[in-house]
Amino acid sequence: MATTQHVEPKLPYEGKFWMLVAPPVRHYIKKLYGSELTRKAYKGGKPLYRELIDRAPAIGAGNPMATNLYLACVVFAMWKACDGELTPDMVREVLRALFASRVVRSATVMEWREEIRCRTLERACVSLSARELGALGAVPRGERERWLESRCPGYGRIAEEVRREMGAAKVFDCRTAHSQSHFWTWDAN
Repeated sequence: MATTQHVEPKLPYEGKFWMLVAPPVRHYIKKLYGSELTRKAYKGGKPLYRELIDRAPAIGAGNPMATNLYLACVVFAMWKACDGELTPDMVREVLRALFASRVVRSATVMEWREEIRCRTLERACVSLSARELGALGAVPRGERERWLESRCPGYGRIAEEVRREMGAAKVFDCRTAHSQSHFWTWDAN
């Protein structure tokens, strides 16, 4: 009688994370620590990334943490490829520089602005009748705010309240936000 063996599902390989994350990490390694270490991290890291993904268990389709796992595998593979020449403190400095870059900061601010817009629209819709909500669905997305302003009493006041609640008056400093995150306490041991 044959026995069936349970095979644990594996995390599917996603090369796009290597293509998106490795080049900016490589840029900051080169900027901070030179070409030799950069070459070692990038060339040796790619096969290690594939190996790490192949060994990782599947964490579920649609799991929001999957992206974090892929990104961590990119950074860990580049670190591992350097055989100890790239220390955890050096990796930390590379990632601080990356998170402080204009590209990452602007992406974070865009997400923040979109969140303000969505919350404002959500609150403004509460005052609309079912018929008006049905009509809103037919309005093109880019024109919804203007449409709501014309039909919702106090739309401007609602928008101002949301901005105040989310701290829109404060200057958003990405470096401060990221330096407080749990990542900076990462230890290789």
